[in-house]
Amino acid sequence: MLAMACYDSVSPLPLPEKAMSTTISLAIIAVPGKSAVIDPDQAVRLDGHVDADGKLTWAAPDGEWTVLHFVSIATGQQVMCPSRISKGLMADPLSARATRTHLNHVIDAITKGRKDLGSLRTLFLNSYEVMTPIDWTPGFATAFQQTYG
Repeated sequence: MLAMACYDSVSPLPLPEKAMSTTISLAIIAVPGKSAVIDPDQAVRLDGHVDADGKLTWAAPDGEWTVLHFVSIATGQQVMCPSRISKGLMADPLSARATRTHLNHVIDAITKGRKDLGSLRTLFLNSYEVMTPIDWTPGFATAFQQTYG
């Protein structure tokens, strides 16, 4: 976006053709220039400039601006290297709740018909494959704010 431009359009979403459910808009932020490092003091929150239909209307100050839209979206990504019995959707690896739910399911399956885990002492995640740039989770922004201010 160039100086004194007015952005007046529906904010594009990443990979909308892969979305399986409602997309949750977490934040829309404008930053000056194209730097890889964002100065939080120069970032402008644009959430309040979005109407109910998702249309962002904002008159940018002088200079070049980059608009970043952070969303939470179910991508429908399948497990990349499944075993013959583990095909299905990827769990949300950034969600403590989703991770606990998945691990409890695995532990319940392992202990079915047993009194305990036996000699099993460790579970190891040997890989983390996720579509880029999609690696966000509901509640992440709130947890980050509570932890880091």
